[in-house]
Amino acid sequence: MNWDGIKYVPLFTDQAAQQAAFEQKQVDAFAPTQNAVLESLKKQYEGKITEIKQFSANPQAGTYYGGAAPWNNPNLIGAIFRAIDRRAIINSLLQGKAALAGNIPPTQSAFGITEKELITFPGYLEDRAKEEAEAKKMWDANGGPGLGEIIVDIPDIWEGLYSGGSALITNQLKKVLGNTFTAKIEPYSTITTKIVKQQYGNGKNNIWYGWITEISDPEPTLLNYLQWNSSQPQFQQYGVKIDKVDTLTAQLVAEFDIAKRQEGNKEVNRELLKAYGAGIPYNLIGVGSTLIHNYYHTAESAPFVTAHQYGTQAWFDQKDPTWSGRPA
Repeated sequence: MNWDGIKYVPLFTDQAAQQAAFEQKQVDAFAPTQNAVLESLKKQYEGKITEIKQFSANPQAGTYYGGAAPWNNPNLIGAIFRAIDRRAIINSLLQGKAALAGNIPPTQSAFGITEKELITFPGYLEDRAKEEAEAKKMWDANGGPGLGEIIVDIPDIWEGLYSGGSALITNQLKKVLGNTFTAKIEPYSTITTKIVKQQYGNGKNNIWYGWITEISDPEPTLLNYLQWNSSQPQFQQYGVKIDKVDTLTAQLVAEFDIAKRQEGNKEVNRELLKAYGAGIPYNLIGVGSTLIHNYYHTAESAPFVTAHQYGTQAWFDQKDPTWSGRPA
């Protein structure tokens, strides 16, 4: 059966309500955040539900404005970049279901560097003690203690899904750098407005952490040009000018040879990592597990925004035994 329409139920941050609705077939899909819940449902409904795994469309990061104090000092933003324990976030909040991500995440792996290379860059080192010691040294030598309290905006829906995530991040930063880092839970509309107005930095002692804009294309060439080339309007939100990135992104956006674009984007990635994200300090990208009832044949699974495909690809098999009991 093809659909007449799609109904989204606003239960994104309420896992218990989502689970109950899924078990009652009031919703057709459910993505548990807890491994125990996932495994329990798979066992309970074995043969009746299917698990789909894929990368999240939205990496986790944040942004800052590097065109003015305090974050125009790369050692200060670099200290924060290194103080965040990405592996702890993956293992604690995401229960291991994520991958480290640089500015070109694993979803665009053909154009980015490997994880083997990524973990050689500051911020991703396996030697956590070295990372923290270097972060503290950079912070103290560049006036970090004098900044006082740092506000960390956290999106309300991110904190709602990962309860305690804001405390984990701010406690990490305080432990390593010494200042007070205070979480402030905000709607994305407020955070977006601040980004556009260059208010994460530019004289303000604040940063934010959460999901950033979804990855919309398997290839990063155009987005890299729009975000990090200093001639482009989006660049003004971040303001970290890197001459080599300007040159590379301008060349790549006009390059027809895909192999050259791949190698060129890898070099862009390296330059952005050296600059601690150059306005967008990436951290990780989640790996989600979505459970669907067997009667539900979903659209092609991909780590990009695919909502436009649901109307043409997804359908219900009313002859499947699991269709029984689904409300009309």
